[in-house]
Amino acid sequence: MMNYSFISPLRKPIFSPITKSWALCFLASGLIVVGIYFLLKFQTQSFINQSNNIDNEISNQATLKNELSDKLKYLNTQLDEIRLIQEENTALINAIENLFGLIPDQITINSIALTNNELTIKGITPSKELYIFLLESPLRAIFSESKVDFFVLPSGWYNFVSVSKIIKGNQQ
Repeated sequence: MMNYSFISPLRKPIFSPITKSWALCFLASGLIVVGIYFLLKFQTQSFINQSNNIDNEISNQATLKNELSDKLKYLNTQLDEIRLIQEENTALINAIENLFGLIPDQITINSIALTNNELTIKGITPSKELYIFLLESPLRAIFSESKVDFFVLPSGWYNFVSVSKIIKGNQQ
């Protein structure tokens, strides 16, 4: 017995259209998973590089902070020295003003030399007594040691050289 069919046989595919669509979905899902894997791997590596860069920047900032701190200390030291010099200059100006205030009108000063521990005054005075009472007394009050040499001029006045010293142990 033979079986005959009223229609001609159709080709039957190995995979049905539904199986093909499922396989395509699995393939697409696999590609998406692999793509996400590589994306995450790239982003992780980028994050690690960025983290290293941040660590480098932090160490650079710490180095700069130390350098700036050292420079700030140096500048503060310089500023303290400048303030000290200003204070010394102010004290010196006051001392010079006071010195000129000590000199009476009758005495003429030719030169003044001032060092750290010594004051030398050269000038002319009408008499030894005038010098002793008006200038030497204030100098003796300020300095530890004060001595003067007089030289008689033809006019009867006196040239004098006064040397006043501060001895280190007696400084006030």
